[in-house]
Amino acid sequence: MRPLRLELEGFGAFARQASVDFSDVELFAITGPTGSGKTTLLDAMTFALYGETPRMGRKGLKALLHPGAKKAWVQLVFRLGDEVWRVTRVIAGKTEARLERQLGAEWQLSSASEKVKTLNAAVERLLGLDYDAFTRAILLPQGRFDAFLKGDSRERRELLFSLYGLAGLAGLRERAVARLGELRERLAAAQQRAEVYREASEAAVEAAREELRGLREERERLGGEIERLEKEVRRLDEVAELWQEKARLEARRQALAAEAGRMAEVEGWLERARAAEKALPEVLRLEEARARLTKQERELEKLESAYEAANKKWEKHNEAFDEGELEALRGRVATLPLLEAKARTLAVLGGAEGPGPAEAYDERVYREAEERLRALRERQRAAAEAERLRKRRDELARRREELAGELRQKKAALESLTAEGKRAADEVERLRARYEEEQKRASVAAYRHLLEPGKPCPLCLQEVGRLPEATEAGPLARLEEAVRAKQAELQELRGRWSETSGEVKGVERQIAELDQQLALLEDDLKRFEAGAPVEVDELAELERRLAAMRRGLAEEVARQTGGQEPGAYARTLRERLARLEKQAREGERLRRQVEEASAALRAARERRQALAEALGPLEESVAALLQQLGFASAAEVAPARRSPEERARLEAQLARWREERGYVEKRLEEVGRLLENKPRIEAAELEQKKAQLTGLGRRRAELESRLGAAEERLERLERDLQRRREAEKEAAALVQQVGVWEQLAEDLKGHKFPDYLLERLQLDMLARASELLFTLSQHRYRFRLADGVYHVEDLWTGALRPAKTLSGGETFLASLSLALSLSEHLSRGRLGALFLDEGFGTLDAEALELAAEVLEALPTQGRMVGVVTHVPELAQRLPARLMVEKSPQGSRVRWEE
Repeated sequence: MRPLRLELEGFGAFARQASVDFSDVELFAITGPTGSGKTTLLDAMTFALYGETPRMGRKGLKALLHPGAKKAWVQLVFRLGDEVWRVTRVIAGKTEARLERQLGAEWQLSSASEKVKTLNAAVERLLGLDYDAFTRAILLPQGRFDAFLKGDSRERRELLFSLYGLAGLAGLRERAVARLGELRERLAAAQQRAEVYREASEAAVEAAREELRGLREERERLGGEIERLEKEVRRLDEVAELWQEKARLEARRQALAAEAGRMAEVEGWLERARAAEKALPEVLRLEEARARLTKQERELEKLESAYEAANKKWEKHNEAFDEGELEALRGRVATLPLLEAKARTLAVLGGAEGPGPAEAYDERVYREAEERLRALRERQRAAAEAERLRKRRDELARRREELAGELRQKKAALESLTAEGKRAADEVERLRARYEEEQKRASVAAYRHLLEPGKPCPLCLQEVGRLPEATEAGPLARLEEAVRAKQAELQELRGRWSETSGEVKGVERQIAELDQQLALLEDDLKRFEAGAPVEVDELAELERRLAAMRRGLAEEVARQTGGQEPGAYARTLRERLARLEKQAREGERLRRQVEEASAALRAARERRQALAEALGPLEESVAALLQQLGFASAAEVAPARRSPEERARLEAQLARWREERGYVEKRLEEVGRLLENKPRIEAAELEQKKAQLTGLGRRRAELESRLGAAEERLERLERDLQRRREAEKEAAALVQQVGVWEQLAEDLKGHKFPDYLLERLQLDMLARASELLFTLSQHRYRFRLADGVYHVEDLWTGALRPAKTLSGGETFLASLSLALSLSEHLSRGRLGALFLDEGFGTLDAEALELAAEVLEALPTQGRMVGVVTHVPELAQRLPARLMVEKSPQGSRVRWEE
């Protein structure tokens, strides 16, 4: 078992939560002032694992609560082999406990957590140690450091039995007796099996083999006779089958000859159908040519009617359409864009402004005059804006002077508040220091009723020397009220200072903004004052001339439109033009229709002439082909045709008839050759041979049955003989084992064997402890074991002394040697930690130096060794230091950097 992490809160001297990570340390010191809670950390471990502590036991656990806490909790995470466990205990109204095992990133609650008693038993099973063994082998607490050295030999024997796992040997004899009984039962069963197979002997097996050989020889002889008769029967069957086949073939030849006339008729049908298939394409081509000529003549009639109708429509349209009017209207519409541009210009300029003189409109002259007028008006507006800016500049200058005076007043007030706040803060610190000093005296006096001289303090667990003086609550309350009042006054001053500071910044921002506005006003004023003065007569003359040119433009537009509104005038012209152009397009379309109809009519007449000329030669060639193929007319071709399916069926039928007729003739010739000089086979002779063969077959089946039974009997005898041999062999081996286990059961009576093992292990452990004690005692002492009691051999005097006669310092060195040796000895097993909590302060400087050297050279091998000490020299010698610091608010713990 190796601790990984300890967490506690409200436990002993630790009012607030404290956490210790042991995962990356091996040899370290737990150090701190007296009463800080060093031993409390070890108490927390034993409490987490077993629910009790060396100083308080299992009862009165509420005394472990910090005086200022309502509940305490302790949690220990430890590694056991390849597994990580976590045990948590809480002291509140009642003690609560929980045991968990880590699975990946999750914690799985153990079923043993339902009851505290069940959880305690589960922890003991996991560690393989009860509470007493744990506090003697892993955690050596104050006051019990020498218990293993000076303890009763019987208790030490039980502890070592548990630590070395020898407790299980107590039941070894019972298991040996049970094993002996089991072997005796197996021996009796083996002997019984050998008796069951007694009839299976070598002689019986050999007799069965001889019988089997005779049956197999009889089977060989009978098989040869059956094979000879089977060949004779097959020969007779083949000859009889040939005579029967010859009769069937002759009957079939007569039937095929009877079908010859019908097959000739089928052959004629097929010949005429092939001729029809040859003539059909030409006949169809002739019929298609005649159909195309008829179709072309009907199409020609339709085209002639269409041409006459299109020509009449075109002539009627030409009588109603005037192309000259269309050309004149297009000319007038072409001038509309210029007219519309003038109308738009007039609208943009604002139109004519009532009656008055008119002047011809010239766009360039008009634009120059308009630009000059715009410049004069801009100069007029700039003069007005300059006057407005001068007034605004004077107003902003007056406002800035007012804000500057206000800023000076607020800065003076801010300096006064700063000085007053500093005086108030100093007074608060003075009052708070007096209050904390008084509070410390009162906090110690608050626990006065819990303290008794000569007994442990519930906070630091140290012995109480004298009681603190009682204090009154009145001065502390008055100081606390004074602190609160002065803090309220300081807070009010800080609020007023913050408010005034904000006002100063606000006024400064306003002045900056005014300065920026004044600078911008000056720039704008310079720009507007730079222009020349405006001539009023020139401005009026320009306005009069622009109005005259607008009236001139309006009169020009009215002359072109005949007084109509320009938009309506343009729409009327465009609508008339659109109607005439539509009529022109319709005339063009009718003309194209006439031309297209005329071209189509000419093409149709040419196609009819070509079809008529090609039809004559085709009719002559078809007539010659039909005469050649034996058809009187084209009408006979279609009835002579056969469908592909029917032709295939008739051709297949004719082919099969021819093929079968050839096969029959050929096979008759072959069968005749095979039957030369071979008489007909009588049925009676063949049946007689088959009956003989059947009888021999029945005799062979009976023989096979007897042979199978003989083989099964031989196999059974051989199997039973093998089982008899195995049972006799097993019985012989079991007789030897029974003898061995009878001797072992006899040897295990009493405790001779466990005591022998314990003595060997204890001597091995004492050998290493002697080496450590020899070094720590400056080559003076070694351990000796006599009658189960630990002795110390004094090498200076040659005396052998019981361990109980050692002095305090010597006892500590001997106990330390035993603890380190036992921890080393067991670190290869379940023990992965050792905590020492006593004795280093009793050593002189030389012994302390030797103890530090031994601890520094200690082979940890992954084991954790923690030393509780308040001796600074020893703590500084160890690789790591866990610092425990105390305070009125509770102790805290940290690893020293």
